[in-house]
Amino acid sequence: MINKIYGSFEEVVADIPDGAVIMMGGFAGPGGFPLNLCRALHKKGVKDLTLIANTAGGLGLTLDFDDHRILFEAKQVKKVIASFPFSTSPSNPTPCEKQVASGEVELELVPQGTLAERIRAGGYGIGAFFTPTGAGTIIEKGKEKRIIKVGRCSSNLPSRLTLPS
Repeated sequence: MINKIYGSFEEVVADIPDGAVIMMGGFAGPGGFPLNLCRALHKKGVKDLTLIANTAGGLGLTLDFDDHRILFEAKQVKKVIASFPFSTSPSNPTPCEKQVASGEVELELVPQGTLAERIRAGGYGIGAFFTPTGAGTIIEKGKEKRIIKVGRCSSNLPSRLTLPS
């Protein structure tokens, strides 16, 4: 059996290389956020991270604490995949927001439900899924669309859906 007990947070992140993809939990506050692991990543100095998270730190919604913001301040992130990456106040931009605006960090903005489904699908090994997010709006322009015949079910869904891919 593999020993899953480590002596320090530094040991936990010791084998995380530059360019790693890291997914962190938490939502605009210290409750449930992997604070010590984030600090250990910061201290290790790994670079070019792709961060998958609901937020991208420093939103100003709750108490100030060492969230994802410390990774952006240290220029350790190259890409962020998030639903709420920016501050709630345009007059107080986050480090992520400033770096996205300057082109230093790439942003993939994903609706929260779609992000949750991507995480679930990835965990189950599902290679792709369709979502009606953006269907019938300007967002679908230039995107592949498919007509998917939905079988008989007890839901209120129409018998045919047009979904952007």
